[in-house]
Amino acid sequence: MKNPLTKDKNTYIAIGLMAGVIVGTLTDNIGLWLPIGMVLGISASEKLGEDPKKDSNVETEEEKES
Repeated sequence: MKNPLTKDKNTYIAIGLMAGVIVGTLTDNIGLWLPIGMVLGISASEKLGEDPKKDSNVETEEEKES
């Protein structure tokens, strides 16, 4: 069974936004860090997120062979 929190693309975007809000709050410059966190989350989701073609939990015969 796959862990939905480690592969979901939306999770990476949410983590990036949270990081941007936290850093922005600590540095008192949330206007700068909120979009930076969003960009980092989007780039992480593209790099680390799961392929939407393999989004189901059921493997097909083609996927089992390869």
